[in-house]
Amino acid sequence: MKKALVLLIITIFLITISFGIVRIKDIATFRGARDNQLFGMGIVVGLNGMGDDGYSYSPTILNMLEKYGSSIPKDDLKSTNTALVMVLADIPAYYKVGMKIDVYLYAVGNAKNIENGFLLSTDLYGADNIIYAKAEGQVLSFNTENSRFNVNGKIQNGGTIIKDFPKVDFNPDTLTITLKPVEFLDTIAVSDAINKKFDENIAEVYDKEAIKLKIPEVFKNDLIGFLSVIEEIEVIPSQVPIIVIKKNNLEILYGGLEKVKAITYMTGNYEINVSNNSTVLDLVNALKKVGMSTENILDVLLYFNSLGVIDAKIVVLE
Repeated sequence: MKKALVLLIITIFLITISFGIVRIKDIATFRGARDNQLFGMGIVVGLNGMGDDGYSYSPTILNMLEKYGSSIPKDDLKSTNTALVMVLADIPAYYKVGMKIDVYLYAVGNAKNIENGFLLSTDLYGADNIIYAKAEGQVLSFNTENSRFNVNGKIQNGGTIIKDFPKVDFNPDTLTITLKPVEFLDTIAVSDAINKKFDENIAEVYDKEAIKLKIPEVFKNDLIGFLSVIEEIEVIPSQVPIIVIKKNNLEILYGGLEKVKAITYMTGNYEINVSNNSTVLDLVNALKKVGMSTENILDVLLYFNSLGVIDAKIVVLE
């Protein structure tokens, strides 16, 4: 019981962190000018036998290595402790030389893993083949749906901008913030946080994903300074109820008193009628009583959750 209680506390703590304070820079982009994409070829070392064998590169990769990775010692690529990687990064539309940026790494050979390795200093090129940034640092895990590159990693703040891009035009009076698809966050919360920071109404909700910003007079000649302040503003996402359930026996460890909206639902040989005053605990106990299997009960809960009949985040523990 003590172990289960500790697990529950840890689970709820982690969920709370995942809904915790976020910075605007992490959940929004500035519309008005596009990011500048950078590319390079680098080498990750310190892989303890999880790297490339040095002989699996395609002619295309070798050509890219010749063009973008000419400084890489070719003998280093023959070790299983190293891996050749493609390095990508985006420079925000508004930036300063010296700014740190995240970089993303994709293994192009047959490395098994590049996490915890170290990317040696790598030049990052723009579309005009000019070097605008350098990257290096410890490689962390990075989850991506990019199926072409199964072995990848990320270095947070691993790139440094070393050269200005050609200037871009922008509206000198207004900007637009576009929120990324972030659950439990809305434009009202973000605009309120901005207005509170500046103690004036400079942010106005445009739609469910966009906010228009009026640039204050004091920042008319310092757009980058203005955006730097905006980026660091912290926002608390709106909280949602949490229900924690054990999968094997459907014991509700937390959130059993959350309400279930009225619904009539047929599944197999069962007709489920739920009244407005029912709780999740009431529903689970009733379905257990009529002999429904734990697997089917869990399916019902998750289906009701998808319909909004159970308006909470359901966490299922193995």
